Amino acid sequence: MARAALDVAIGGYVPGTSFLHRLDPRTKLLALPLLLVGVFAGHSLVSATVAAGCALMLAVLSQAGWNIWVQALGRFRWMLGLTAAINLFVGQGDTPLVLAGQVLPFTEEALRSSAILTIQLTAAIVLSMILTFTTTPHE
Repeated sequence: MARAALDVAIGGYVPGTSFLHRLDPRTKLLALPLLLVGVFAGHSLVSATVAAGCALMLAVLSQAGWNIWVQALGRFRWMLGLTAAINLFVGQGDTPLVLAGQVLPFTEEALRSSAILTIQLTAAIVLSMILTFTTTPHE
């Protein structure tokens, strides 16, 4: 059973009867690029959070189970962490971030930009996984 969950976490189909499972595969394939454009269109923390909330809502609707989501997203933790760190230290800005009287080596703007990009990437990954979890390879 654990091996089956591990295989599914890589991007396999998760059998189910949810609304997303019953949706026509062509509709899902057309909707994914539109949703991804929506995820990356906004450049604020609010828009990124709304996009992540929508992706989370669709993940719940997929009824794939939380264990599978945790395993699947866990595979991307290094990529997301590295992307956040690079964006944090390379990002531009004028306002240095001060924590407990110590000036940190990055700016408030870089921190905000890093958070937005990480949230957007996570939402995009979740949306892509929803497609693979709810669409059989034969469809």
